[in-house]
Amino acid sequence: MGGMINTQMDYSAFDNISDRQLAKMFAEQMTRELNVPVTIDSATTLLNIYSFGTTIVHQKQVNTDADVIKNWHHKLSFTSAMFQGETQAVCNAPLWRYFIFKRHITAQFNYIDQNYKPLFSYTIGVNECSK
Repeated sequence: MGGMINTQMDYSAFDNISDRQLAKMFAEQMTRELNVPVTIDSATTLLNIYSFGTTIVHQKQVNTDADVIKNWHHKLSFTSAMFQGETQAVCNAPLWRYFIFKRHITAQFNYIDQNYKPLFSYTIGVNECSK
């Protein structure tokens, strides 16, 4: 079919791998490919990616003294913006959609400040991607 892109991916190679093992393998692969820790922007660093059961956890550090962060007037609006952006990215990625809807693997994002104090966290799963 000239010019048509096949958007249906075949993930059958994962069929014989448990959900927990698949989450662990994917977290390890992302860590290697992204060369974690990695600077995301002037205020954010992805410190770690790991699995905990069937959850793939992304630990991010935010420099709350950075100008770009100081411009956010309310922590809630910053949290909401991060949640919306990451939900859109995760829920629109074909592999993540397979993980979430077929394998019940979720994505969790934990944010800490430059002193390693927890700021906020959220999980993206079936409910978030079904909206």
